[in-house]
Amino acid sequence: MTWLLSRVRELLPRIPPNVREVLLRVAGSVVACWAAVVLALFGAFMTPFRIGSVLAPISLVLAIGGNAGIIWFAYRVTRHKLLALLPGLVWTVLTLIGSGKTSEGDLILYQSNWVATVYLYAGCATVGVAGYRLIVPKPPRPGLAPSMTTPAATPEKAPRPAATREKPTRPAATPEQPARPATTPEKAARPAATPEKAARPAKVEPPAKAPSPARAGSKAARSKRRGR
Repeated sequence: MTWLLSRVRELLPRIPPNVREVLLRVAGSVVACWAAVVLALFGAFMTPFRIGSVLAPISLVLAIGGNAGIIWFAYRVTRHKLLALLPGLVWTVLTLIGSGKTSEGDLILYQSNWVATVYLYAGCATVGVAGYRLIVPKPPRPGLAPSMTTPAATPEKAPRPAATREKPTRPAATPEQPARPATTPEKAARPAATPEKAARPAKVEPPAKAPSPARAGSKAARSKRRGR
């Protein structure tokens, strides 16, 4: 067994990728169909299973969970919707065959057994729902895990860096304005001063009056009295 595994590992790298993919799909379909055959036979023979005198619906769990698991496995391996439904069709055909009588009168799924009846309807309903989900997939919702109706999750893209607003670059220094000429043209000469007004005649002061002799004597007497 170990030799066979080692031999397979040596041969796999030599197989072209396209051929390898086809072989993987074929192998996955064969395994899924074989699992559907085993599930149909084992589930049908488990319908009359009892615990004491009470029927135990173990086959119902196999019909619902087994069919859903096999169809999911087939889709994950083959990546093909029709190939994924093939195991469900195999299970349905075998179960319908088991519900009818043979030429010798043998019957696997008894009509008087409620577990057998529910087993048949529940398994067919599971296959129908899975087929509907595969053929008419619902639009994916954001934030939910990918279901079997969507392809494998692609690796997440690296988050883009936050866009930073570049600051507007200041314009380059504008060339200096041309220097004004050192000397501005002289303003027009103002007109010559207006002719001076005619000089007014000088005021002639009247001659000072000579003090009278009476006043001069009174002033001399007063000065003498002050001297005493």
